[in-house]
Amino acid sequence: MIDLHAHILPGLDDGAKSLEEALAMARMALADGVTCLVATPHDTGSIAYDAAQVKAVSAEVQAAIEGEGLSLRLVVGSELYAVPDLVTRLRAGQRLTLGHSRYTLIEFPFTDLPLYADQLLFELRIAGFRPIIAHPTRNAVFRCDPNRLCQLIEKGALAELTANALTGAFGKRIQETAHVLLEHNLVHFLVSDAHDPEHRPPRLSDAVAKAREIVGCKEARAMVTTRPQAVLADEPLEMGSPRRYRPRRHWFWPQWGR
Repeated sequence: MIDLHAHILPGLDDGAKSLEEALAMARMALADGVTCLVATPHDTGSIAYDAAQVKAVSAEVQAAIEGEGLSLRLVVGSELYAVPDLVTRLRAGQRLTLGHSRYTLIEFPFTDLPLYADQLLFELRIAGFRPIIAHPTRNAVFRCDPNRLCQLIEKGALAELTANALTGAFGKRIQETAHVLLEHNLVHFLVSDAHDPEHRPPRLSDAVAKAREIVGCKEARAMVTTRPQAVLADEPLEMGSPRRYRPRRHWFWPQWGR
């Protein structure tokens, strides 16, 4: 399996705290069946971000992984906060895509969507990038209205689903949202979004099993094999059409005389 989203690089964000912790995460990923993991440190604007430093730390961790005799391939990437001038930063080489491909991992705020969200995704597409929306289940707008995510998918964006969201580790409501997104073809990859070995580990297999129950074996496996492989190979990806969400209506009859 390929994990497109993990915070395994120590000292760069709120992920691994040390090289030892990074190696523990690497061992866990391998034991779970992951053979390739993309290191995606945050670029939030509040933490100093240096593309050269990301590459250097990634190389150090890869060397340590190989020194431990672990057959895990580490690929450099980033989780980029949605800011209006992101395209300018990407073109200048100040921000990193996933494996130096056209695919760009984008993080929106948790509480809302910025007014420039549609424009930013449009500019990314025009500039030749393919945006992948990170953890949509964490965004309040997408949770309340999955069709808002559908609109962005219809315009060419892709989206990933965090494993813990699907397995229920983040709570029942998040899990219900994850099911809706899967059922309506609004997410295209399963990722760990791992931050540490204990609370947010790099595990995908349990989520793949859950996804299999909802969308079938072929689709579930594609989310962690052929699709992320295409991303890292910088190959085009065409998904089936997203489906609009139509919530079930509940009728509450008054209990007269009670």
